Order: sequence, then C-alpha cells, then structure tokens
Amino acid sequence: MAGALIGEAALGVVASELLKSVILIYKRARAFKSRLEQLESNLKSLIPRCMEIEELYRRLGRYHEIEDFARLLNKGKGLVEKCTKLHPLNIYMRPKFSRDLQKLDNKIAHFCSVDLQLQNTSTMLRNSIVNDQISKKFDTLLSIGRSSMNENGYELRFSYSPQRPPSFTVGLEEPLRELKIKLLKDTETMYVLCAPGGCGKTTLAKILCHDLEIKGIFDKNIFFLTLSKVPDERALDYLKMTHMEVDSPKLVVLDDVWSGSEHLIDRFSTGIPDLKILVTSRFELRRYRSLYKLKLLNYEDSKKLFCESAFHPNYPMPDEDVLSKIIRSCNGFPIALTVVGKSLKGQPWVVWQKKVIQLSNGQTVLDTEEAVLKQLKQSVDDLETFPMECFLNLASFPEDVKIPAAALIDMSVELYKQCASPAAMVLDSSTQYDVDDLGNEDDDESVYGLDNICQLADRNLVNTMVTREDPGEAVSFCFDRVVTQHDLLRQLAIRECNEGRVEDRARLIIEIRRNNIPSEFWKFINQPSNASLVSITTDENFNSYWSDLQLPNAEVLILNVRTKRYTLPNFMKMMNKLKVLIITNYGFFPTEIDNLQILGSLSSLRRIRFERISFRGLDFNDVHLCSLMKLSFVMCDIGQALENCSQHLSEMLPSLREVDISYCNDLEDLPSGICDIVPLRKLSVTNCHKLSNLPDGLDGLSNLEVLRLHNCIELLELPDSICRLQKLRLLDISDCHSLVQLPEHFGRLPNLKTLIMNQCSSLLDLPFSVMDLENLRWVHCDGETADLWKLFESNLWNLKLIVQKKDFNLNWLHG
Repeated sequence: MAGALIGEAALGVVASELLKSVILIYKRARAFKSRLEQLESNLKSLIPRCMEIEELYRRLGRYHEIEDFARLLNKGKGLVEKCTKLHPLNIYMRPKFSRDLQKLDNKIAHFCSVDLQLQNTSTMLRNSIVNDQISKKFDTLLSIGRSSMNENGYELRFSYSPQRPPSFTVGLEEPLRELKIKLLKDTETMYVLCAPGGCGKTTLAKILCHDLEIKGIFDKNIFFLTLSKVPDERALDYLKMTHMEVDSPKLVVLDDVWSGSEHLIDRFSTGIPDLKILVTSRFELRRYRSLYKLKLLNYEDSKKLFCESAFHPNYPMPDEDVLSKIIRSCNGFPIALTVVGKSLKGQPWVVWQKKVIQLSNGQTVLDTEEAVLKQLKQSVDDLETFPMECFLNLASFPEDVKIPAAALIDMSVELYKQCASPAAMVLDSSTQYDVDDLGNEDDDESVYGLDNICQLADRNLVNTMVTREDPGEAVSFCFDRVVTQHDLLRQLAIRECNEGRVEDRARLIIEIRRNNIPSEFWKFINQPSNASLVSITTDENFNSYWSDLQLPNAEVLILNVRTKRYTLPNFMKMMNKLKVLIITNYGFFPTEIDNLQILGSLSSLRRIRFERISFRGLDFNDVHLCSLMKLSFVMCDIGQALENCSQHLSEMLPSLREVDISYCNDLEDLPSGICDIVPLRKLSVTNCHKLSNLPDGLDGLSNLEVLRLHNCIELLELPDSICRLQKLRLLDISDCHSLVQLPEHFGRLPNLKTLIMNQCSSLLDLPFSVMDLENLRWVHCDGETADLWKLFESNLWNLKLIVQKKDFNLNWLHG
C-alpha cells in the first residue's frame, strides 16, 4: 500500500502540493491567516528533507513507516482547499476548520520531532547489523560506477520501467496466453521469445508487462531492459544490485538480446530467488530449454494490421484481389505490413497497381532478414529526395538511441537548403503548428527539415516521441521531440549508405572498436574522401589515437563518443567546408573534450551541438567562431566556462542567432556577456533547475524574437529590461514555479504574440499593463492562471486562452 501511495505521488511532491495550496489561498482565506502562516513555515522546513527521507526509506524497503504521513499530507491538501470554499459569514464552521488546521500542523511537527527520531534510532540499530553486507555491495557498485549522484550532479540514466505497448495490436492474444502459462506454471527461470526483427517480440513483451494478471503477481517488481548488439553491462549489474533483493516474485524482461550475450544473462540470474526472466531475441538461443517462437501473422490478422496502416476510416478499399496480393506478399511480417501499408495510404489506384507488379516478381517470401530488408527497401524507393536523405542520415547515429529531431533538422538545413513558402504542418494527430509564427528564413528552413521527419513518420519508417507535450504551440517547439527507428530500418539505411565504391559515397559511417579503424577507410589517409557527411562512433576503450583522414568535402561531422575524455582529431583543421558539428556522449559519465581550440580554425562552421559534455576548467576565450549561427548545449557542465568568458562572448560569437541550453544543472546565472550578442534572435534556457537570475541588460538583445525559460524552477524574477525587447514575439515561462510576478511594464512588448505560462504556481496576479499587449493572440496556461487573464479579456480583443492540463511524458528518457 505504501509503495502504491508513494508511486503515485512522491513524498516531496505531496508536501510541495500542500505548500502550494497554502500559498494560493493565503489571500483568500484571511480568517485562517495565523494557522496558515504556521503551516507554511513548517512545510518550508520540511520539504527540503522530504526527498532525502523518501530515498532512505525506499532503499531500506520500509515505505510503510512513512505511509501514514504521506496520507496525512494528502488529506491536508483537501482540508486547505475546503477552507477556500467556506463562506466568510459561516461563523459556525470557522472554528472547526481552524481546529483542523491546528491539528494538521501539530501532526506535521510531531512527525518531524518525535516519529523521525524514533525511526532513525531503529535505523541505526539495523544498520549496525548489516554493515558487512553494505561494505561488500559498495565495492561491487564502485566497480560499475554506481552512485545515486556523481560529483557533477548527473543522475544515472538507467530506467527499467516497461513502456506501454501500441494501442492497436493484432495476432498476439494467443501468444500472450501461452507465454503467461509458461511463466506462471513452469519451473524454469529463463524463457526465450524469438523471431526475426520486426515480428512483434518487443510489443508482446510490453503487453505482458502491463497484463493485469502479471501485475497482480509481480506487482512493482517488473523490469524492462534493452540490451541490443552492444549491451551496457553496467545497466544489468546496477539492476541486479538495486532491485533484486526483495523477497517477492520478480519479472525481468531483457529485450533484443544478441547471440554472444548469454554469459551476461547467466551472470545476472545467478543467486536470485523468485525470479523469472523473459529474453526476446532475433536469434534462437538454444542453450536455454524454454524457447517460444513467435509466429508470423495469419492472413486475417495481416489484413487487419495492413488496413489499420493503409486506410483512413471509411476510406474505400481497392479491389480485393489487389489488396490480397499486396498483403500476401508481406507473408505475415508485421513491420513489412505496416511500412507497405503506410506507403500506400491515400495513394491513387495506379500506385496500388504498380505496387502489385513490384511485389509479383518472385520476391514474396519473407523468411529471412535479408528478404525483409529487400521488402522494406521498396517502401523507401519512392520517397522524395529530401525525406530519403533524412532517412539515410539516421544511420549516422548509434543503434537503439533516441535521436533529437533538432539534430536532424540542423543537418538538413545546412546540407540541403530547402526553400519554399511555409505551411501549417501536422506531425501527429494531436499537435499542429501555426504558420503565423514562421516567416523568416531560418524558421522556413527548419520547417522543411521537420517536414522530412513528418513524412518518414507517416510511413512508419521512424517513430517520434514528444519530450514535452504542449499541443498547439508554435513551430519553435517542434524540436521538443526525439526520433527512434526500428533496427531493421536502420540496417536498411546503413546498407543504402554503403552502396557503391567507398570513395564515391556521400556518407561515411565509421565505427571504431578500441582504436581499430575499419580497413576500407584506410585509403582516406592518402586520398581525400568525397563524403559530405561523416559519422564516427567510438567505444569506451577508444584512447583518442587518430589517423589523419582526409575529409575536405565534409559539411556535417557527427562524433558519437563513450569515453570520459575525448580529443578532437587534428584532421578537423582541414575540414574547411564543415558547417555542422554534433558531439554526443552516450557513456556513463560526462565527457571532457580536449583540443577544443581546433574549432576556431573552422571558418564555415554554422551549427554546433554538444550533449552530455563537461566544459569544467576549459577556456573558451581563444575559440572564435565567426560564422557560427546556432549553439546548443544539452546536459552539459557549462556554468563555469560561460562565466569565465562572459566578457568576450560577442567577440567570440559575432554572428550567433540561436542559443539552446537545456538540462544544464550547473548553470545558476546566465552570463551578462550574452546580452552583447546583438544578432541573437532565439534564446532558449530550459530545464536548468538551478538558474535563479537573468542579466539586467537583456534589452541589449535588440533582435531577440523568441525567449524560452521553461521549467527553470528557481528563477525568481524577470528583469525589467525584458520589457524593452521590441521584437519579442514568443515568451515561455511555463513551470517557473518560483516566479512571483511579471515586471510592472510587461505591457510594453509591442510584438508579443504568444505567451506560455503553464504551472507558474507562485504567480498570484498580473500587472495592469498587460492590457496594452495589443498583439497578444495566445496565452497557454493552466486553469488558475486563466482566471487571472479573464479579468483583462475585455481589453484584449484578439486574445485566446488555451487552458492545458499538466502532462508529464518521460518515456523519452528510457533507455
């Protein structure tokens, strides 16, 4: 029961919600002023300790000891909300509510002063018994780099929660029933679910994890981990050390296990009681006796899946013979049915007939992965040029990673320079973007980069995931998305990239194991490559020993790294055409970059994206990037580096138009030097939880059009200078919980069109100057904030309030 309670709302969240309610009603419930002041004081003292308390009790498996207190805080929120509904003249109920508030405050104080002390004494006694066990585990955890938070403030990225299966599935009811019988009745610990890639193994495993009967048996002890071709052993070790000691039954799904990884599974399963392991693999792992082969779909289920992908509701179907030939040619292979169906969706009859001819050339049996790749290739052969290029660019990133849409768009913008008039676009059925927020060259190009991804998603060649769900917002937020791709489709993209002679390829996809560069690329030590895109992936054993490759025609360089230190190759000096540099760390710790000064020699460089990189101790002052237009930092240590070079930013980055800083938790103050970069048009500082201050000189950014400060929870105020940003058209302050007011002269923003301010919980009123925001058209907000704006609706004729519920989507963090 306790686990369920805390799972729904963590102790710190419950306490924060109660405090928020107290603050919100403070002015409305004057009759209880003294009670609420005392309650507020106690809660503010309690909340900083709640996360530590909850974590300690979770690790001890003793949630039941704080269950009653969490329930008390939940009831307290209800009591406080009732106080707001009490009529001022209801003098009979007022004493009762006052007494109840006093009891609530007394119980909170009693918990802090008495209960916790008693429980801490008990904890100390228990700890003395298990010290030896803790020491042994600590040594093991150190060997895998385990810590709840390392010195740089980076939390572990391992997530074991099974994601939900697709809403529409066919042909998996019987396999699910049979799989459950094996799991629940057999004495075996290990079960292998095997089938070629794209047959629905992972989907079936997700359905199993969310089955009510399975949940009833394994409760919260259901874990899902994708291993892939190159498994992360630390994730497996960490799962065993932190989740496998409970006495109740446990179910672990190890997804996409490749041949050769059996020793990892054996090591994991040793010595764990009440454990069931389900392995999904495209290989028949015959060393395990319990093997379940997932069959391909029969014709009826194939037809259902195909029609779901190929037809809009009530859309007339083509001739049954045509339909039958296409469906049968897919041979019951789910990924082929889905992809082919998407490619024909909404197409005229002649396209269907052409597809029948293509599929009737003898290549109809899909009993091997090679045959599946050939089948899938037919679904990309008729892609338009730019979407096809985007599809091939996906091969530049490692297997089983979530690719930021922004990175793909940066590549498309610089490689292809698509030009056309902007148009409204839909990436999925719930999200539409308005063309009125476009209208400049950069936005237009970005829209077409995003449209390439849209077309791939429409054909089911990629999947898109929203990292922040805000329907209806401007195209600026199109980049809050990640892209994933099925393994077979990635293999298809790699095959397409590697066709022809290596010296004639437009893309070089180089994977370096340890320090061994594949032999086919040795020739580029002595002769130049013609490739415009180069992707280099290195593993955790790479020591930055580089061969001097000749890549003079490369316009995009993608470096996928895993080591704690990484040296940029000297051959980059000769990449005079390089326009886009993307450096992403997929390792456990943030990567420190050496030889960064080499970037100053790249005169054509226009876009840089760093992800999970540490710049602590680095000096940027000697790095001048005269042509750079966009700079992105994601999950980086940059606070100290930016502070050290603050006075020289405008000299270092004279052409910069866009800055994107996200999840950089060491950033406490935005450097004042950024205000001197006059060309800057977009400034995005989001999810930087320690950011508390903005520089006073923001009005120096005279060309700034977009300012995003989403989820900067410690940001206390907006400087008055923000009211002098004459070109500002979009401002996002959503989830800035500490922001207590808007500047008095906020209404002096003549071009402000879109304001996003969901969940600004401390904001109790609006300045009267908002009545002067004549061009304000959309305010995205929650219900409480909407009430504040309704007071001014009569003065703002064009204003539309878009009230949204808070929607957390953390699926993009998994894996």
